[in-house]
Amino acid sequence: MDLMVDRVVTDHRNYILGMLELPDINFFVLERAWLHNASEISCVPTGIYDLWFQEEKDLWYLMKDGVVSVSSASAFPRWGVRIGDIANTFDEIKGCLALGMGCKWAGEFPYLTDSRKAHDAFNHRLEKFKGPHHLEIQGEMGWILND
Repeated sequence: MDLMVDRVVTDHRNYILGMLELPDINFFVLERAWLHNASEISCVPTGIYDLWFQEEKDLWYLMKDGVVSVSSASAFPRWGVRIGDIANTFDEIKGCLALGMGCKWAGEFPYLTDSRKAHDAFNHRLEKFKGPHHLEIQGEMGWILND
């Protein structure tokens, strides 16, 4: 299945909010802003990725050119990327795309609702639609600080 995250760049330097649409359900996606690809605090670069499921962690990982994007992999030395971590606010995100069933605002900051439910629903949908699965991430990566 081919999936797409469509980012909506915000005017804040801490997060990116987007949408991930599946055939029968939509998810809100929350990421940290682009911070020079710094480990655990930067969003994912735009591009097309293969998805790989790690059962023992119950998470989907992004792969590019056959290499799993974990921090120890040579092709991705600065970041590890997971889809569906349980995180509701951008400061809880550790180098992943957090999913939510909804999105609300606390002042100028968004927070996801029903993150656990979104995680489980995403896993269920991808199991239902047999792979291989690919994810395209498009849109701006947010602010680049301290150039």
